Amino acid sequence: AGGPAGTEPYMILHNKVYDLTPLLGSHPGGDELLLTNAGKDATTEFELFEHSEKARVRRDQDMLVGELVPAERADYGAEAGADGAEVGGAKVDSG
Repeated sequence: AGGPAGTEPYMILHNKVYDLTPLLGSHPGGDELLLTNAGKDATTEFELFEHSEKARVRRDQDMLVGELVPAERADYGAEAGADGAEVGGAKVDSG
């Protein structure tokens, strides 16, 4: 998405992996906030700020790449998934 493979700004939220590319240039918190948290689990940081239901739905519809495999998940109450590929050092189930 825009750059060489593997350079997409991926972020983990609630054990799901998102490609943040669509938000670059338009996120109210700015690109620096997104890029600073890219490549890691930013669930705690994400929940510190109020995000509308509309934003959460858009995130799941437009930016969801996959889910972390069970062995990689934090305890956020997520459902179990299957084995998948690695993204930023974490194994991801892409669907």
